Formats: sequence, C-alpha cells, structure tokens
Amino acid sequence: MKLHQKLRELSAAVAAEGGRLFVVGGWVRDIHLERMPGDVDCEVHLLRPERLMQLLNQEGAASKVGRSFGVYKWAVSGECFDIHLVESALSLEKSVEKAIERRDFCCNALLFDPLTDQVLDRVGGLADIEAGRLRAVHSSRFGEDPLRAIRGPRFAATLGFTMDAEAEELCRTQDLSGLPGERIWGEFYRILTGSFPERGWELLGELGLLQQLFPDCSALSSREVGTRLRWLRGAVPSLEPPGLVVVQLTLATVEASEPQLNQLFERLRLDRVEGVSLRRSMRGLRDWLQWVEVHGMGDEALLHLSEFCPVHWGVAVFSALKRTVDPVTLMERARILGVEQGPLPALLSGQDLLEVGVDAGPEVGRLLAKLRSRQLAGTIPDRMAALEWLERELSLD
Repeated sequence: MKLHQKLRELSAAVAAEGGRLFVVGGWVRDIHLERMPGDVDCEVHLLRPERLMQLLNQEGAASKVGRSFGVYKWAVSGECFDIHLVESALSLEKSVEKAIERRDFCCNALLFDPLTDQVLDRVGGLADIEAGRLRAVHSSRFGEDPLRAIRGPRFAATLGFTMDAEAEELCRTQDLSGLPGERIWGEFYRILTGSFPERGWELLGELGLLQQLFPDCSALSSREVGTRLRWLRGAVPSLEPPGLVVVQLTLATVEASEPQLNQLFERLRLDRVEGVSLRRSMRGLRDWLQWVEVHGMGDEALLHLSEFCPVHWGVAVFSALKRTVDPVTLMERARILGVEQGPLPALLSGQDLLEVGVDAGPEVGRLLAKLRSRQLAGTIPDRMAALEWLERELSLD
C-alpha cells in the first residue's frame, strides 16, 4: 500500500524501541475499496509516552491533544498525522486485541503494518468490505460512544454499506441525549455529502434516531425526504457544498414549522458552512417556495431567487419537490435572463438619486427598493426607463 515515507520511517523507529506502529481505521478500509483515502490515523503499541514524543520530534513537530487522551498531532514534511498511543499491555497480541475491541464496525477494525505491508484482520473486516456490510465489532462496548449510532447511517451514505440486524439494534438503542450538537452535525454533514445521502437519512429515520433527536418534528422522518434526496442525486449531480447541504436540508425540513426548524438549528449547533449562513439560505428558500406557490414558476420567480442565493440551489429544491420540472430548462432560462451567475445589476445607485436631488437618508433606500421590485417584475427593463420612473416618482412627492 502506498504510504508516506515518514510514517514508514517512524514505524521502523518505533519497532527498534520495542514497540509497534499500525495504520488503522478508515484509511485501510478505503484503500481496499479503491476510494480516495482520507486522514491517516495510526496507533502505537508498547511504547512509553515520553519516548514516542522524542521520536516524533526528531523528524517533525508533535503536540499532545487533550489531557487524558494519548493522541498526538504529528506535523512532518507538510503533512499532519494523528498518532494514538495505546495504553500499555503485557504483549503486542493483547494490546492489538484490546485496540480492536474499541472499534465501531468490523470494516473499520483493520490494522496495516508498514513493516510487513500486511493487513491484520481479526474480525472479518475484509470480508465485510467485499460484502458491503456493517457489523459491530463488540456489542457490549458499542455504546461506549453513542455517536456510533449515527456513524452507522453515515457509512450507509458514504460507502453504500448495509447494516446487519445486530448493528441496527445496537444503533436503535443508543441514548443520544448527551452528545454535543457539533459531533452530531459532523456525522449529518457526512451523510448529506455522501454518495448515497438518501440511504443514510432513511436509516436515521428507520432506527428512530431522527425522532430521538427531534421529537417534535416527525416530518424529518418522512420517507418522502429520502425520495427527494434520491431524485436530487440522479437529476442534479453537480451540486457541491455548501449548496448541496443547503438544498438537502431544505428538502428535509420543507414541511417543518418555524419552531421545529429552530429546534434543528439549536440541537445541531448549526450556523455557517464554508462561509454560508444555513439559517439565512434555508429560510430564504422556504419564503421563495411560498412566493412561487402564489405567483407560479416563471421569469420573475428566477429573478427573485437570484436576489438571495445562487439560482441553481433554488432550481434544485423546486425540481426535487415537483419532479416534473426539468432543472436544465430552468437554468437555461436563468442564463437568458442574465441571472445564472448572480442577480441582475442595479439600474440606479444611491449616488444617482443624490445627484437628482433626493435627500440622503431613508428615502434613498425606499426608492431603490421600490425600483428593484419593479425591475424584478419586468416593468422597468433598463436604466433609461429607471430614470424616467424616478422623475415621475419625484414629481408626485
């Protein structure tokens, strides 16, 4: 397996001291799935903390994370690795056994040895990868971290794997009340940005996890949400975060009331994703959908949409809800209208109003807003028409 040379060198140095280093978890799984692997996590066995720190600092810069956890951040050659020092045991065999027991699912309980280029598989993890199956490593220890209940649906969304009956029951019986919203949102984000988001979301509902997290919002568990996400994945494949997250959460909460939406924001500690305000964007889309219900989907709807978010976000939401509307046709119309990449440019500026004698202050904003409304309605198409309108408005005052 291709591995950073510095990790191989560290592995040899650890072995020379009587310890052993393994690459663990998702990296090993993803390599076998021929997926682009994520972060490289390592475990070091049978080594004293002070000696590990010395070895890490010989080649790079190491820092310990937290007070009670033996996790080190190791920055070397422009890369950063997580190195977890496993608690001491009498033998390597016992140390490895205890480390494997702490894992969540068997497909994540694989250890890669850089010294031998071999994978240690004590729980049938490789067979589970081939079968696309999620099995719990240790049923009595699964609940040590209740977040694993959400990680199951997350792997269904990101890997397309299916949980066995025991794993489903373990997830179903976890108490999520004590989990911080930030940790829950981290898993939700991975579900929404996974290759099969509808599988993850539907599983959250089937296991009762959405009901547990949001007891007053049964709409989140509707199977219709999964249908919308599935349609979106097939018909609008080009969405990327943060737009993908905004669109999917809007589709999941479109039937939710304002208090229920607030509950979701507060429980998950949601604010911004990649600089975009989720609350503002989702509320804007909800208001726009109500406007479309009254006025219909036409040019004016696309112009209004462009005022507060990228047009293709709203087109994706509307198309997934209706499913008889071609998003490509709507985006072509947006291109013709000139709003495919953003809102129409303003016909007049505040300076224009000041130059014709409008006093600085609220009146400038009122007139510009009134003009913008008419521009979006198509009754004032260009700057000349805007100046004529302004002249009439001022003559009436």
